[in-house]
Amino acid sequence: MRYLRIYINTIQHKISLSQKIFTSLIILYPILNIYQSGIHANIGIGDGLMLAFLVIYMPNILKKKLIITDYLLFMVYIIVISFIDTVSINGGSIPMANLIRIARHGFYGVVVCIYMPHYFNLQCGKSLMKIIACIVSIGVVFQSILYYLFHKLQFFWLPVEAFAGGEIRSTRMMAVETWAHNGNFRPSFVFVEPAGFSQYVIIGVLLFLFCEKREKRAIIGAGLCSLGILLSTSAGGICVMVLGWAVWLLKALKRIIAKGRIEKYICYVILFLMVSVIGILFFGGVGKMLIYRFSEISFNKGGSSGNQRVLRGILIFFELKPWRKIFGLGLGNIDDYFTQMRMTKIYGDLGEYMNSLTYILNSAGIGGVILLLIVLIRRMVHRDDFLMALSLVVLAWSLGASVFNSGCWLIYMAFLIYVRKNLLKTEEIARSTRR
Repeated sequence: MRYLRIYINTIQHKISLSQKIFTSLIILYPILNIYQSGIHANIGIGDGLMLAFLVIYMPNILKKKLIITDYLLFMVYIIVISFIDTVSINGGSIPMANLIRIARHGFYGVVVCIYMPHYFNLQCGKSLMKIIACIVSIGVVFQSILYYLFHKLQFFWLPVEAFAGGEIRSTRMMAVETWAHNGNFRPSFVFVEPAGFSQYVIIGVLLFLFCEKREKRAIIGAGLCSLGILLSTSAGGICVMVLGWAVWLLKALKRIIAKGRIEKYICYVILFLMVSVIGILFFGGVGKMLIYRFSEISFNKGGSSGNQRVLRGILIFFELKPWRKIFGLGLGNIDDYFTQMRMTKIYGDLGEYMNSLTYILNSAGIGGVILLLIVLIRRMVHRDDFLMALSLVVLAWSLGASVFNSGCWLIYMAFLIYVRKNLLKTEEIARSTRR
């Protein structure tokens, strides 16, 4: 075992410049991609830098062995089925808009499945992720202090005219100011939306809870990131954060029962959680906001924000022909399909706006969803607590928000797929050492 530890430590500290660059790009992707790259309005800085990395290191990657994972099978399936569906829906042709969308998903598939196994360094990724998660959480706390104590609304976006995707910065600022004036202040620091902030910082919460060996640092780090999510008032973020803490608490209680004694810091954490929940529900507006956001989800509420994210996708799925339910419509074909079939569009012209699981369900059918669930469930049943918690979080986000192949999704897959690969490698080395 002594030699095993020495070997693992050597692997962890051996990191090349290309790994440092790639790992940093992945961890910073959601922040970099907020701004346009100058190539196209829909291509962010993160996309542009990653494309440059892929081109530069393509000669090296062509010499390396392709690592087959369950996620690779899922991505190949969804890309291939999208080409077939797009051709069938559009009478044998592929519109440029559809081709670009498929290419974008293929680009992210190449990043995760081809480059990530060779260039993403887990130890570096964990450390950087925890640092950045704390920094942006402190930023949200600072933004909240400025607003609640000094009544000053401060923005931390770069002075650009528009964000990636085309949203005008001044329009977003006016919207935030209007919400704040009406008593609904939602800080997000460098992120455009509180949801984006929460989807990012939740990874820091889980890394501190499950991967930080120093107890005090783990609780302080997880507490700081959780405070940032609470202050952002993101309903989905708060629910997912509670899920992460619940998994940690159950695992902690299991260890307590096994040891037959309660550790002092566990008592403090449980007390802190109880006080926080009571304070949120009874002394703040977050509890009312959560109830209101969940009340939006109903078949009687029409095109509410909650219905658009949660129910719209499944309602569209019910309208598909049986064989389309199995194989889907392909990426970006929902509007084309409804127009061709002369069917009424669910909640109007919203395109692909729905949660990720139903987006995959409509794009790749039941087959695509099964392949994705296999990826997540295999990690849930693994002995590593972090993998189980992150898998549950990804599934929860997929049911309530559009996160598939976003910047945060790349980080989720980096830790989900290659933490597991590293663990399997470690177990294999351990078994060979015992022999």
